[in-house]
Amino acid sequence: MAFRTLDLHRVENCGKLLLEHVCDGFRVEVDDEEFHFGHAAVFYRGFFRPSNDPVRSRLLAQFIGELETGLQMLPLSCLVMNRPEAGIGNASKARHVAELAACGFRLPSTLVSNQADAVKLHVAPNAGWVNKGCSGIRTIAVAVGGPEVARLDLLDRCPTLFQQHVRGYDVRAHMVGASCVGLKIESDRVDYRYAKRQGGNIQVQPIEVPVAEQFRAIEYMHRVGLEFAGFDFKVDASGSWWLLEANPMPGFEFFDQFANDRIGLEVLQSLQANAPLPRRPVLDKPGELFIDASRVPPVDRAD
Repeated sequence: MAFRTLDLHRVENCGKLLLEHVCDGFRVEVDDEEFHFGHAAVFYRGFFRPSNDPVRSRLLAQFIGELETGLQMLPLSCLVMNRPEAGIGNASKARHVAELAACGFRLPSTLVSNQADAVKLHVAPNAGWVNKGCSGIRTIAVAVGGPEVARLDLLDRCPTLFQQHVRGYDVRAHMVGASCVGLKIESDRVDYRYAKRQGGNIQVQPIEVPVAEQFRAIEYMHRVGLEFAGFDFKVDASGSWWLLEANPMPGFEFFDQFANDRIGLEVLQSLQANAPLPRRPVLDKPGELFIDASRVPPVDRAD
């Protein structure tokens, strides 16, 4: 089966743009190309980057909204990886943590608050806490120290998330249906994604994810409608696995270079099959004000 790519970046500057709903799905025209949605499987990874032109920004936002509505309404017989509303709880980390806990994951103590006094009762500088955003927008995780404590008065304008820092190595587990590709990540920085940018080190190698964690991941994906997700774990010195979060729109290109392209191959094979994915582990394989602008990457969800 051959697949075609609708590059959403191209939509920003196209001359002709049309989205029309039809009886069995919808079709999109971008300049001289036409795309039909409704029968073939779809891999969707959305983005929205405001244009300098406010009119074009509104048109692009409207198009993305209509595109996501169309994808959400496609027949269940059509595999969509992932439907836009799948895993939407990740957009609110308080809800996200509750959803993950309900599936039996071990989670670090987590506090979401907009009250500085309440945070000070639980979080002390250099006492083993990290801070990151509480929405679905990517932010850089940092250890809570003096600079963060000095900014606590900004919490009254927008809440943020504080989480106990689990000491150990990271594991990124990509789940494609019931297939799991795990990678062990060791870094001397709190947020390994930006280790090199911060002058740190990072080492990545394959790792087997315990079957129990795979079952929990599949249960979570089933509950929230995901076919593909990236799970971020920490493994402490005792060997206990702690889940930090699950990414419903994972960029996997960076990780795949350390996995011999297994993630991409699993995705491709699933799309070619265009059928509901299995729900059991495959066992045959060994704007938040408190967070300043320097911690918001220019491109959301880059990896």
